[in-house]
Amino acid sequence: MSVHIKKAFAYKAPSEAEVWLFSCTNQKELINYRPQHHATSGKLLLVSFDVEGELALFERALKQYELPTLTKKLFLGHPEFRGIGCGKSRIMMAIKRVGSARQFLNELKSGNLAALVDAFNSIERGVAFLTAYQNVHAEFESIEFIDQAGYDKRTAHRLFRLLGRSTKSLLTSNPYAPIRMGTRFNNAWGVAERLRKTSEINIPDDSPVRLIGAIDCVVYRALKQNHTAITEEKFRVALSSLIDESLIDIAIDTSLSLTAICRTSRGDYQGVGLANLESIVERSMASKIAISREGKLPSRRIFSLINEFDEHSSRMNGFNLTEEQKKLAFNTLTNDLSIAQGEGGTGKSTAMACVKYVCNRLDRPAYFVAVAGIAKKRVNDELERMCVIRKQNTNLFGESEYEVCSYTVRGLIQQIELTLNNPDIKGAIQLNDNPLIVFDESSMLDLSLVVEFLSLLDKHASRYSISMVGDIAQIAPVGFGVVWQHAVRLGALNADTVPYSELKRVHRQGAGNPIREVATLVRTVGHLMKSEWCNRTHEFSNNPLTELTDLSSFTGQAGVYYSQISDSQIIQNAYSLSKQLGLDKSQVITPYSNADNLLSTVSINSHFIANERYSVNSDTLWGFAKGDRIIVTQNFASLDLYNGDMATVADIVYEQEDAGENIQKKLVCQFAEKTVYIDEGACFDTGLVHCYGITIHKTQGSEFAYTIVLLPSSTSTSFVENSMIYTALTRSKIATIFIGDMDILTRAINSKPAYMRICTGFDLKAELHNQFLLSA
Repeated sequence: MSVHIKKAFAYKAPSEAEVWLFSCTNQKELINYRPQHHATSGKLLLVSFDVEGELALFERALKQYELPTLTKKLFLGHPEFRGIGCGKSRIMMAIKRVGSARQFLNELKSGNLAALVDAFNSIERGVAFLTAYQNVHAEFESIEFIDQAGYDKRTAHRLFRLLGRSTKSLLTSNPYAPIRMGTRFNNAWGVAERLRKTSEINIPDDSPVRLIGAIDCVVYRALKQNHTAITEEKFRVALSSLIDESLIDIAIDTSLSLTAICRTSRGDYQGVGLANLESIVERSMASKIAISREGKLPSRRIFSLINEFDEHSSRMNGFNLTEEQKKLAFNTLTNDLSIAQGEGGTGKSTAMACVKYVCNRLDRPAYFVAVAGIAKKRVNDELERMCVIRKQNTNLFGESEYEVCSYTVRGLIQQIELTLNNPDIKGAIQLNDNPLIVFDESSMLDLSLVVEFLSLLDKHASRYSISMVGDIAQIAPVGFGVVWQHAVRLGALNADTVPYSELKRVHRQGAGNPIREVATLVRTVGHLMKSEWCNRTHEFSNNPLTELTDLSSFTGQAGVYYSQISDSQIIQNAYSLSKQLGLDKSQVITPYSNADNLLSTVSINSHFIANERYSVNSDTLWGFAKGDRIIVTQNFASLDLYNGDMATVADIVYEQEDAGENIQKKLVCQFAEKTVYIDEGACFDTGLVHCYGITIHKTQGSEFAYTIVLLPSSTSTSFVENSMIYTALTRSKIATIFIGDMDILTRAINSKPAYMRICTGFDLKAELHNQFLLSA
């Protein structure tokens, strides 16, 4: 009989000397005339095939010192018994001193240390052998306990990795503990409820352990939806689904008294860990506002340099800076914290180039950062275009290279850490020279990233300034929490306290561009009160199609178009349209990335690939063929490739540098401005995938000639909302085409932007009041 073991059902790979027991089902297949059996479940056993039977057999044969097969392999092969000075000969001698193998195992199981010390004639070896046995025993017990508890396979695996051999003892004392480990433990509450009713654990309904577990469950379920706080009403409703209503007040009071949760200034509830993270940001931002009040840089000199750049910009672009751009630059250069926002195409990047120009003249370090690699690259391209990136000498011979001043947020954090370890490294961050850090696409910053960045700088920089620039109408962060959007709203109401500027004049797509006009209408519906709407906005809100053009009249001209079609036809229509416009000029965008959805990026890419390769019998390499559209999903600095970079596979080549050397397989990828050869290692490091269809989130920071936005009727309007439609619109330079269910489009436009639905405890205004920086 041959046995096939499915590792998917195991929590760890088998180690030497471990025995696994499987229940099998005959699949009635013949392989080499032997029935094949398929393992359907598996668990580790401490005992072997029949330890008791084997012991009895040895004793009848007068081999009372002989260990059963499994036990012998366990003692001689398991990693826990290695390196403790208890080899085969010493174990056999210890067994003889005890009297028999059975007696030796009994002393071991009962934990009789004195007997084992006598058996090994050594305190150290006796303790080491007993400890090794107990560790293995605890490990096996923990695995069996998890298996029987009812956790899903992924949760069980994670629990054992986190808690190890102490899993059983920890979960027995508090079965609700995994809930606090985060949202990855999907069925932790249900399992805890089953375990607490067992005779071994027996936790009563009103136990503080259970009540705090319910509180944690509500907090982490909300966190999974990016909420860092929960309103009192929703908090109570969520608790009532877990515990009896009579216990809700007791649970809340218990958690407050034990500091498991706290209340925000608005009366909402939140976990203390999340409250601490938000308070770190609040205090850091408030302190920067306070420092700016105490002493600003000389404004006359700043004004003069901004006007100097204005003349430079006029020569470069043919037009001058607007007053809005000058204000953004001035606020950034004269405050330790400034907030700025504006629609796409309003000249934010040019204003940032002005900031860099002035910093160059003042010999002040300035760094420009973005969450996404493609956004970071776009900022750097604008700085290069405006000729404000300086050259630095690299040696005594006068050789030089351009400075590195643009980073992803994660990249800058890494560079700061490298600088702290070695201040003399190339590209060291000048932490002691009052550096200015400008964030672009700040709408993408989630709470954890802001906390990590500010904590690092507050600890290691004597003084630094940050400017957070973005477009509030863009989609909210993928991670939990919202910071920048709240700072924008506070700055708009209190510009004298929170330095704030807004850019409204559009440059990129020009006045009268239909895409810009529709995007502005979407923005207005999502962000202004109805009392502030004009008649056109009211009409657009009621029927967005009044501002869109039917796709049947599309001949390639600029505009926003729509096509009402059923879900079953969406992907095929998107493919035909993309072929008509050009695969390299158009981009299909969908709300979904989950492969289970019929209109996900996976489904779109599969459909496009099947149709593209049908007519051409193309060779493939690592799943890619000549002509495929691909996207980089992980930053890879050594090839100057960043998350969001797109390309076409121009060729597949096989290179051999020297005779006798291995042949190197490579993809020849044509990016917008360069050709890159990608080998297998780089293919993995860049996270290369097909990009015929990408999510709306993935498009942020990118631009395309044409975007085709899919709106299936099955779409949840709580997921596709105002900011998603706005983001999809503003990715287009020529035309945006919506295909699918137009009722979904109407409901999405009229829904609240995502960040407005996220409940947080972040309250910079309250912190400013506490520091007497803002009047009531």
